[in-house]
Amino acid sequence: MAYRIELSRPAARDAGAIRHRAARQALRQAIEALAQQPYPHGVRKLRGDPGLWRIRVGGWRVVYTVEDDVLLVLMIGGRGDVYERLRRRLG
Repeated sequence: MAYRIELSRPAARDAGAIRHRAARQALRQAIEALAQQPYPHGVRKLRGDPGLWRIRVGGWRVVYTVEDDVLLVLMIGGRGDVYERLRRRLG
């Protein structure tokens, strides 16, 4: 089953702010791969946030949720601040 990938507005902003071309390409490939396998090797469920998952792509993190046939990317960020920013966005 192939999932439809959607980026939230904050995630799209995050992706657009990444200036390093190789990192941007690696993130795009990893996100596209989630369409075929939403729970790849190394995926982690976020504690305290039911239904949220994250994958690592180098020093970057992609936080997402899966519902029905849609995989929604909520946030893309560096490992140092992505979780704090996520807590602020989700309230």
